[in-house]
Amino acid sequence: MKLKNYFDTNSVKNYKEKVQDNKIYPEEMMYLVHNFVISEGKSNISVDKGTIYRQFYKNGIYETFYAVSDKNMFRVS
Repeated sequence: MKLKNYFDTNSVKNYKEKVQDNKIYPEEMMYLVHNFVISEGKSNISVDKGTIYRQFYKNGIYETFYAVSDKNMFRVS
């Protein structure tokens, strides 16, 4: 689901120009996937691992992400 604008774009002076100036990616949407490992204390023993999914809207101005570990020890969105 695309992120909603929580403000009235008509009330922002030069909104379209500001959006153009703040583009990070040339594509409308871009996805990045990261892997992560959860380690335990000083021993650095791996206890879980997982994936972070990142999606960018409006050429990188907005970002949403979802992360979940294989054993469900870690989940955030």
